[in-house]
This record gives sequence, C-alpha cells and structure tokens, in this order.
Amino acid sequence: CVFVILHYAIQGVRIRLAGERAGSYVTRMGLPGVIAELSLLPLAAVVVFIYKPNSLLGLVLLGGTYLLIAFGFNRLSKAGTKLRKRVKELETLGATSARLAASLHMHELVDARAESALKAIDGAEGLSLVRRSGDEMVVDSCVDGAFTSRRLAPSGALAEVLESDATVHRPQQSGEGLALDKARSWLGAPVRVFGEVEAVLSVEARRSNAFTADDRSLLEGIASQASVALQNVQHYELAMVDGLTRLYVRRYFDARLDEEFERTRRFETEFSVAMVDIDDFKQLNDTYGHEAGDIALAEVARVLLEEMRGIDTAARYGGEEFALVLPRTSLTEAYALAERIRVRLSELRTAVPGRREPLAVTASFGIAAHPESGAESVAELLRLADRALYRAKQMGKDRVELYWSEDQDAAASVKPV
Repeated sequence: CVFVILHYAIQGVRIRLAGERAGSYVTRMGLPGVIAELSLLPLAAVVVFIYKPNSLLGLVLLGGTYLLIAFGFNRLSKAGTKLRKRVKELETLGATSARLAASLHMHELVDARAESALKAIDGAEGLSLVRRSGDEMVVDSCVDGAFTSRRLAPSGALAEVLESDATVHRPQQSGEGLALDKARSWLGAPVRVFGEVEAVLSVEARRSNAFTADDRSLLEGIASQASVALQNVQHYELAMVDGLTRLYVRRYFDARLDEEFERTRRFETEFSVAMVDIDDFKQLNDTYGHEAGDIALAEVARVLLEEMRGIDTAARYGGEEFALVLPRTSLTEAYALAERIRVRLSELRTAVPGRREPLAVTASFGIAAHPESGAESVAELLRLADRALYRAKQMGKDRVELYWSEDQDAAASVKPV
C-alpha cells in the first residue's frame, strides 16, 4: 500500500514539474490508478499468507501473477480514461456541428465555438475568434462566460497561423494573450472560407504545457466545422446588410431582437436595446446636400461597428436612425458603451468634397433594458427605448438617456418621435 502511494506521489511530482496542475493529475490519473492497484491488495495478502521460505518458485509465480494483474488493471484504467475522453470529443464535435449548421448569425457562431472548445479542452481557460476586417483583425474573446471585443493588427503566433495556414502551438508562451492577460500556453487553428484563411480559433491557459496533441486535433476539428458555418453566415449577412452603412437592415434587426427577447426569457439573462438618431440630420442635408448626409451616415455606422462586440448587432433602423441589440448587457453597461460612442461622434471631423470645413455630427441615444424595464413584448421594449431617445432630444441633444422602470408613469405622457 505504501509502495503504491509512494509510486504515484513520485509520478505526481514529475508531472507537476512538467507544468500540469496537481488537481488535474489526481482526478485524471492518480486517483483511478491508486484505486485500481489497491483493489489487488487481497491478492497480495494471499501471497504473504501462503509464502513458504523453502518454496521460492511458488513465491515467484504468485508474485509474478500479482504484478501481471496489477499491470493489466493499470493499462485498463488508462485505456478507459482515453476512451472516455475520445467519446467526449466525438460528442462535442457532433453537438458543435449541429449548432454551427443552424447558426446564421455571427454571435451564434462565437457562442457555439466558445461553448464547445472550452468544454471539451480541459486546460483551456479562454477562447478567441479572430476575424479579418480590412487590414485589422476583430478579436471576440470569451473568459468565464464574459465576452469582449477589440481590434488589433496581426502579430506573433496569430500572424504565423494566418501566414502559414497551419495550426500553431506555443506551449510555453510568455506575455499577454488574446483572451487572457497572462497566457503561458496558446493554441490556434486556421478557419478557412472559400479556400482562404479568414479567421483563427484559439484557446489559452495561464500555465505552461496546458494542451496536448489530442487538444490540437479537437480544436482543428471545431475550426474545420466552423469554416462551413462562417460561409453560411457571410452569405446570409450579405443579403441582410445595408449598402451605404454596411449595417444590418431593419428586417434582420427585428429577427435578432425577437431571438434575444426569447433567449432572455428562457435563460433568465438580460440585454439592452439602444436607439440612436443623428442630430439635425435634415438641416445637414438641406445645407450641405445629400452627399454630405450619406458621408455622415457612413461615418456614424463605422464608429458603431468599431465600438461594438462581435455578439452585438447594429442596424440602420430607418433614415438617420440606428438601433443596437446588446446581449448580456445591463442598463449601466449599455450606458457606458453609448457614452463612449457619443463622445467619439462628437469629436469626429470628416472631409466632404467641395467643402473647406470638415463635417461635424452629433447623435442622441435612448436605451432600455430587459427585463429591467418591465416590457412584456419586443414592441413595448422598442417604445421605451424610443421614449428615452425623445427625452435626449428634448434635453438638448448629443446625450444619452436611459429608460428606468420607475419612469413608466412619467414616460407614458411623453409622445415618442
């Protein structure tokens, strides 16, 4: 018994020095192995009891039998662990394939990848989907269920995946990762669209040597499945994108809003809706012409896209009005985003052909959150956000206003724009 425990303790020290977590070793290998070998103690007791000093051959035969059975138990335990892991991988790939096949929105694609990879790859602590967007890359990351989005120029291991069109493994990376502040392990696989590498799917961990060859194969499988799904998403979005602003059209926005409203009811989460209206747009058109108006619309849309996450949805709601769906976003978080966009727009100066002075625009925002607002339908939620927008206009424009549930009685007397 002491020998068995000592043996696995030494193995644990060796594996710990290699970078694997102690808890992972105990649950994956140490505990099953110790239990398997200790189950043979009765046989060892038989060997002791029937041992005869003058019968060396009997001792050798019994001892050899014990060692052979112990070895067999150990191998069966390891084979069982590998088989369970393989079954889990196949189940993950099957479930991922079904989800990706049904995904027609980018946020669903990001959700499916994050859920599948983080669940199947034991050592993964963060995931990123990095997509091409002009000369930059859009990075949508997930850590502990929280999503973030940012833009960056490709470099390091990310650039290597894009250039080589091959999976890159950095088992002892040092420095900042795409999803984690301090990533010691990084594994990234290419996602190909129409034969070209258009995205990279990566997982990260805070410890070295976190990923195995099996993890690499699994990540490549998920990335391969996502390639077809990404093509479907791009085809669908091309039919649902406004030509001038490159934002979604009203029909797409309405469908996304219905989906998010239903998701919130089912999983008891929250989301926010923001209505955005360019201030004095008619005056701008009348004074400087429709070309200047089109430039203003395109510039506002560009800022919206740059500030939003991959799971958010921005649409041209009509004329000079835009609408945003912000999943998993509270009212205060939506306010912070809207205020950041508002400040950027107020500082924006855009050249217009035929004009010496650059064009300046501002926008007003109205925000409502569900279920915080108490809205019982999508139409009511939009009306509440619109009322908040109307208040922003009434209070001087170029500002962000929120709809609070306690404002309902007062807001009911205000006619929306």
